[in-house]
Amino acid sequence: MSTSAIVIILLMFVDGLLIGFAAKRAAAAFVAVIVAVVISAYLGIVFINSIPYQSIYNWVYAHSTVLVNSVESLTPIGYIGSLSLLIVVFVVGLAIGLFKG
Repeated sequence: MSTSAIVIILLMFVDGLLIGFAAKRAAAAFVAVIVAVVISAYLGIVFINSIPYQSIYNWVYAHSTVLVNSVESLTPIGYIGSLSLLIVVFVVGLAIGLFKG
């Protein structure tokens, strides 16, 4: 195994670790925002008059399908072995970041 391959594997692990830390903090912040909105709605403090749920759903659906299609076209089929190793290393880093962060 060459030095550049080891560096790439370590970088994928560190990327997963950092993204895991950020995802855990983001999830906590998201829950805090939802709780704040529910409490403010209960108290009668309204920040948003009406939320158009259908337009939010349509926007998320349109952008997610574009993202999924672009990821499918960018995945290299010839490098599936090395790609799977990098995905495993990334997921291990992500899991450690989520549970220990």
